[in-house]
Amino acid sequence: MESISSIDQVLPEIMKLVQDLASAGIPRGPRVHEAIRKIWQTVDETRMYLASIRSEDLKFNIPNPKLVTLWTEASLAIASIDDELARRLRMKAEYWSDPTNWTSEQVVKVRITIDEVAVESRRLVDNLPDSTIPNKPHILDPVGQLKIQTLQLDPIDILLLCALKDEFDEVLSVRDGIIAPGWRMDTDSSGRIIADAQFAAKNGVSISIRATWAGYMGREQTQAVASSIICNTQVKCLAMSGICAGRRGKVELGDVIFGERLWSYDSGKSRVESGHEIFEYDMLQYRPSELWVQQMQAVSFATAPSWMGERPRLSYECQENWVLKCLLNGNDPKLQADFENECPGWSEILKRLTQKGWIQNPLTLTDQGKSYIEDLCAHFPTQLPKPANFQIHVAPIATGGAVKEDDQLFVRLSESMRKVLGVEMEASGLAALAEAHKIPAIIAKGVSDFGDKFKDDRYRKFAARASAEALILLFRNSSHLLPSQYEIPVQVAYASTRPVYSFGGQTLPLDLIELLADNYPETLEARALWERAGGKRRDVESISRPVDLWQRIWIRCEQGAIVTPKALLQAVLSDFPNNKIFQKYLKQFHAQ
Repeated sequence: MESISSIDQVLPEIMKLVQDLASAGIPRGPRVHEAIRKIWQTVDETRMYLASIRSEDLKFNIPNPKLVTLWTEASLAIASIDDELARRLRMKAEYWSDPTNWTSEQVVKVRITIDEVAVESRRLVDNLPDSTIPNKPHILDPVGQLKIQTLQLDPIDILLLCALKDEFDEVLSVRDGIIAPGWRMDTDSSGRIIADAQFAAKNGVSISIRATWAGYMGREQTQAVASSIICNTQVKCLAMSGICAGRRGKVELGDVIFGERLWSYDSGKSRVESGHEIFEYDMLQYRPSELWVQQMQAVSFATAPSWMGERPRLSYECQENWVLKCLLNGNDPKLQADFENECPGWSEILKRLTQKGWIQNPLTLTDQGKSYIEDLCAHFPTQLPKPANFQIHVAPIATGGAVKEDDQLFVRLSESMRKVLGVEMEASGLAALAEAHKIPAIIAKGVSDFGDKFKDDRYRKFAARASAEALILLFRNSSHLLPSQYEIPVQVAYASTRPVYSFGGQTLPLDLIELLADNYPETLEARALWERAGGKRRDVESISRPVDLWQRIWIRCEQGAIVTPKALLQAVLSDFPNNKIFQKYLKQFHAQ
C-alpha cells in the first residue's frame, strides 16, 4: 500500500480517478453508474467535511468513520470494473482512518481544489441518464413482482418542516455549527421553496438539513407537504420547529418543549346524552425512542447565545402585576421612579387589565382585581415573581385542529395526560407520517402564549428561533441516532423464498441479519467473528446499532470482501451448531 504523507496527495488522486471514469471508455451500465454515484457522494461528503474543519471547534487529527465507510463502499462498487481504481479508492479509506499527517494549514490550503473535484464529479453524475441512476431501492411486493421507487440523487438526513414562513425564517437564522456556504435557497422538483444546509455534528461528521414551510397551519397540510417531499427524496428523520401554546405555571413564555409523546386531543368519538355532548378521547400516541428522549433531556446551551437577548425582558403578566400592586398600595403607577423599567408596555397593560375586569376608570382596582393581587402578594410578600430563566422541557405535546383561546384547555387535557405541557396544530400528523415510513419524528416547539385570549405576540419570534436552535443542536449532538441509509426500509418484502431487506438492487436476508444482530450485537463481537472467518478486525466498522452493523457486514461479504458469506456462516455455526436458520443459509450457499 502506498503511503500518503499529506492531504495534498489525496486530492490529485481523487481528481485522477474521477477523470479516469470519464475517459476510460468503460461501457456504461448500471454498475458503472452506481460506482460514479458512490464516488460523487464520497467526494461531496469529503468536501463538506473539509469545509467543516475550518471551524475551530472541530478536531482534524481524529479518524472520520463516515469517510472511511464511504471510500470503502466506493471501492467495493468499482472493484468488479477496474481493480486499479478500486485499489486507489481503498487508499483513501486508509487515509481517512489514520489522518496523523493532517494539519490545519493543509486543510485550508486545499479547500479550493476539493471544491473543483466536487464540481467535476457532480458533472459525471449529471450526465447519467435518469433511467439508469442507481440507488433506486428495488421493492419486492408479496407476489414477487419488481417495482422501482425513484429517490432523489442526494438523500438528506433531516427534513425540517415549519407551518408558517415566519417560523421558517427563524430556522434560517440558525448559524451555530453551520458549514460554509450556509443555507442555500432553492426550489425542489415540484417548485416548492426549500433551504439546504450542512451542520457539523459533535462526532466530527456532517448532517444535512432541508427546511421548508407548509404555508398553512394544521396537521393535514403539514402531512401532505412532508409526504410529497419524502416520496421523491430519501429522508432519515422528519422534524418540526415553531410555536405552541404552553401550560401556565409549568412553562414560561419563550421556553422550548421537545415532544416526547404526541397525540391528537380532538380524535375520538362524540355523542350526545340528555342534550349534552360527551367526547370520548382516542389516545393514539406517537413517541420517539427512549434514546432520543434521553438526548432531548441532555440538550443545553453551554453559554448564553446572542439570540437569547431577543427574549422580552418582562412579560405582560409581570407588568400587570406591578401595576396592580401599585394601585393596591394607593400609588399612581405612572409617578413611580421605576415606572419605565417595570412597565414599558403601559398602553397594552391598561387594555389587558380592563379586558380582564381588574381595573376601572378612574384608575382603580375592581373587587376582582383587588382579590387577585392580594392573593398574589400573600404568596410573594417581599417581591413579585419575575419570569424564570429560559428552560428546555421534554414533555407530551397535544395536537388539535383549531386555534384555541380556552383557559381551561390544559385542565381538561391533564385529566388524561397529566404531564402535557404544549398544544399546537401539526405535530401528531407529522409523527403519524414518520411512523408509516419507519423513521423518527422529532418535534420542538417554543411557547408563545398560554392558550387563552390574552396573547403576548412579542414572544412569537423568539419562541420560533429558540425552538429551531434547540432542535438543530439536538441533531448535532445525536447524529449517531439517525438511521443509516440501510435502515430506512423501502418495504420489507416477503417473496417466495425468504424475507429480505432491499438495497441498491441487492436483497438482504432479514431473518439472518436480525439473528446475527441479536447474537453479536457489539462491534467487538462482530470483529472477533470476522477475524475467525478469515478477515481483519479493522475491516469491521464501529457502528452502534446492531442491525445496521450486520447489514453493512453482509453487504461487504456479498460484494467481494475476503470473508465470503459461506466463510462467515461457517464461523457462526461453530458458535451455534444447532441453529436451524444458520444451517439453512449455509446450505443455500453450499448449493450455489
